[in-house]
Amino acid sequence: MARKDYHGRIGEVYFDSVEQKNKFFGLAAARGCTFSRYAINILEEAVGHEQPAIPATDYGHLEDENRELRRRIAELSREIETINAELQRQRYAAFNEDAGINIQFDPDLLAILQAGPIHSHALLTALKINPSDTTRMRALAQQLEILESTRFIAKSKNGWRWLK
Repeated sequence: MARKDYHGRIGEVYFDSVEQKNKFFGLAAARGCTFSRYAINILEEAVGHEQPAIPATDYGHLEDENRELRRRIAELSREIETINAELQRQRYAAFNEDAGINIQFDPDLLAILQAGPIHSHALLTALKINPSDTTRMRALAQQLEILESTRFIAKSKNGWRWLK
């Protein structure tokens, strides 16, 4: 029975097992305090760090916002793909015109060729060229033809390789 001055302030704790009780009493003893003081300190700390709960009505708003953000990400991803495709078309446009003056080679193509031998299929993959895109395929073929005729590259059994 507790002392009279403790009446009204007593709370009981039921542990899941004797081992759990011994564990917590041991932790309290290791800190040099009673289990009651240890438990109160832990509870006070937990209450002090408590985050305000999100009302259930706000979850719907968050779900709507999440859905809208995902839709916007998908939209922007499609826009990026379109812009990249247009950039590639612009890079290859000079090779599709008969002017042949002041032609700039695709810097990605040059970097890939200089990195080492590469097969034609791997080259298309690295440049993100769809084989059914005849405009870009023709432009790539013209660039490779010019590079080969000026002896910057050569076609071998291992694919295209840089010579100079």
